[in-house]
Amino acid sequence: MEATRGPCVSVFRPIIFGITGRGLEWRPLLESCGIEPELLAEPEARIPAEVFDRFWLKAAELTGDPCFGLHVGEHLRPLAANILGYLMLSSPTVRDGIERVMRYQRVVFDAEWLSLMEQGSSLLIRFEAAGAEPLQIAAQTEYRAMIMLKILDWVTALDFRAGEARFRHPALGEHSEYERILRCPVKFECKESELVVSKASLDQPSLHANPEIARFHEEHAARHLADLEDQSTSRKVKTHLMSLLDRGPCELPGVARSLYMSARTLQRRLAHEGTSFNAMLDSLRRELSLHHLEQVDTALAEIAYVAGFSDSSAFSRAVRRWTGKTPLEYRRLHASKKT
Repeated sequence: MEATRGPCVSVFRPIIFGITGRGLEWRPLLESCGIEPELLAEPEARIPAEVFDRFWLKAAELTGDPCFGLHVGEHLRPLAANILGYLMLSSPTVRDGIERVMRYQRVVFDAEWLSLMEQGSSLLIRFEAAGAEPLQIAAQTEYRAMIMLKILDWVTALDFRAGEARFRHPALGEHSEYERILRCPVKFECKESELVVSKASLDQPSLHANPEIARFHEEHAARHLADLEDQSTSRKVKTHLMSLLDRGPCELPGVARSLYMSARTLQRRLAHEGTSFNAMLDSLRRELSLHHLEQVDTALAEIAYVAGFSDSSAFSRAVRRWTGKTPLEYRRLHASKKT
């Protein structure tokens, strides 16, 4: 069964900082979850949601910290912001920023984890984390609460405080520690996980507002969201291969890098879609070669070049494998069918 797509690897960095800050080694933890450490160099590559959840759980278990997500969020810095953080910082007001993040949240997390609800004179910033393990759910949910509080601090340059923090899960650590970090009353085992804030606080202008930068970030997020909504990896590979065939060797590592993922990740995703890189390359070459062979005015050497073959003999062997005939035999047979 195909794994559920998950977040960009960029969201792993604060978690890794939370591990190394305790003098612990993060690479074995990544590898135990089936994540290649070199994938972290590809910030827009994605990790299946269930793998991401498993990483959160193992990280919390490794540190022995019941408030691991809360403590990771406590030490977030502006440089850790991704496209969602930049969207908030450059928006005219806090509310505008949150609404933009809601619109493009799937660009980073590939899930709708944030929403904004009105309740009388208050606004509820809701955030969720899916999963089965209480420790993993608590870590992710508390981390997401801290993300919002930190960004609200950066946007307003104020000591931003929520009126109250509510969590669906039970408290796993000391209640006083939650209130120290969240700086507001905290309740557990509630109907929703949310921050309660005043409407006035979200109408404050962002001190970093910049219409031109905001427009740039929004256009960037919109392009990535459009790419994300095309869920077929094989379609993306085919489009990329079509642009490469007549420019030299088409190799899996290079195509994988262009699609912001490792070669192993690309192989795995294509396998989930019932194909492979070599099968797709062969199929595309076959499609192009036979199409051009059916056009009597296209030279065989030109067809071999367009289809990405190293030489005419390699092209001839491939045509014989596909059709049982030489290129000229196939062309003559097709021409006779037309008459």
